[in-house]
Amino acid sequence: MKQKPNTIKKPGLQKSHRALWSAVILMLFCELLFYTWIRVEATHNAFNITKLQENLAKATSYQAALVLEKERLNSLDRISKIAVSKLALSLDTTGKIIYLTEEEW
Repeated sequence: MKQKPNTIKKPGLQKSHRALWSAVILMLFCELLFYTWIRVEATHNAFNITKLQENLAKATSYQAALVLEKERLNSLDRISKIAVSKLALSLDTTGKIIYLTEEEW
């Protein structure tokens, strides 16, 4: 008659396998949380980039409008019209123009 192999389970061996599997499952869970966190941060950053691009487009448009307004306010026709109508100035007809140097300003 053949003898059965010894099938007695050792309790220490089971505990070490259980600890190993627990460690593997814990590592997989931590890795899952890490990748989830990375994905959430990537989505958040993409949203912020989109919002900043919209703000940049608005700021660029506003800057263009301000440059146009500055050019309109600095136009010689407008300044001449204000000088004549509101300040009662007139063009020099007698040649009495005084030129100031930078030091005299």
